[in-house]
Amino acid sequence: MRKITLIGGIAIMAMSLTFFSSCKKEEITSKKPVSQSGNQNPAKHEYKFSSVAKIPGETPENGFLSLTVSSDDEAFLKKYVAKLEQTKIFMEEVASTVENNENVHPLFDEQSNATVGLVFDWTNFSFNKEKGKLYAFRLLNKSQSKSLVYYNSLSNQSSFDIGGPTVPGTVAAVNVYSTYNNACTWYFNNTVNDFYSKGLNYHDNLELRCFQGGFSILFGPPPSGFGYFTISGITTFYRPRLNYSSPEMPTGYTDVDAINSGYGYVSPLVEPGANLTFYIAG
Repeated sequence: MRKITLIGGIAIMAMSLTFFSSCKKEEITSKKPVSQSGNQNPAKHEYKFSSVAKIPGETPENGFLSLTVSSDDEAFLKKYVAKLEQTKIFMEEVASTVENNENVHPLFDEQSNATVGLVFDWTNFSFNKEKGKLYAFRLLNKSQSKSLVYYNSLSNQSSFDIGGPTVPGTVAAVNVYSTYNNACTWYFNNTVNDFYSKGLNYHDNLELRCFQGGFSILFGPPPSGFGYFTISGITTFYRPRLNYSSPEMPTGYTDVDAINSGYGYVSPLVEPGANLTFYIAG
């Protein structure tokens, strides 16, 4: 291994600082596709009915998650909440999001035109996270153990808010499997603004993953396929992966929780459904 001289080290640091200083605060580099309405920033849908489901953790020490479920279909809302209340939360440590996203088990197997919006409130929930690891949010039937079949996606969703009204929260990655039988657009927010959007067709699979660092990025320009945003001087990169195709993650990257909310859009009267899977960084 070659030794890095003092002068060489200073030069590398200067290059890195030059790159990151060029990222303006809250700068958004990805271009948003125009939605079907022609509006770049459509308003989020206001649902007619809401109900709260309390979902316990795997152990009593984990507490419980309060999940506000909203829908325009009151009958489907009641059915959805009842199904959620039959489950418990299991945070599964995963080596990569690639392991499970091609084998999705949605909460509801049957197709439905009704969709829901979910708002997470983590006030009474906690689990032991290890730095540098990635965890998938799973739901188990209360009577099952984690060795049996679990639900690794929340189905029929048209919007999500990870933070909720009480405790701000974010996730490192979101997998969106579109079940809407036409074209739609999904938007993703980083607590400041919508930093990425993508048009999806029926059965398209989109994964959006956020990370920081990475040797190849720290000491040079970001490779093609990675966007970034900067908030309070901290630069976060993101990788969209459409239908399981994308650039490889850079050497030395660290997953970071940065996605706060998202929603699908077609028109003010249509809420496109999708099966969503969430990943949380340690």
